[in-house]
Amino acid sequence: MTVTGAQFSPQATVKLIRPDFGEDVPVNYSVVDATKIIAVFDLTGAPVGLYDLQVTNPDGTSQTLPYRVLVQDPTPIDGDIGLGGPGQYRAQQGRIP
Repeated sequence: MTVTGAQFSPQATVKLIRPDFGEDVPVNYSVVDATKIIAVFDLTGAPVGLYDLQVTNPDGTSQTLPYRVLVQDPTPIDGDIGLGGPGQYRAQQGRIP
């Protein structure tokens, strides 16, 4: 997920908080600049519902946005997915002229 805001420190941290269930920290994240954080969460087995998003700077300042992230059960994709355009590819068949 991409978190946008202002005044993020290069050492800022981000986490998701589900009241009465706990916290989830990202498996990987990067503070791109003072306005953007990119975070990857593994929410396998996480309770479904709304989570608060919290960003904390090393000086202790933090901002919590309540109910910002909705975690849902995964929805299976029904159908075929393809990438089109010039020089299309098909799995296991190579290049399509």
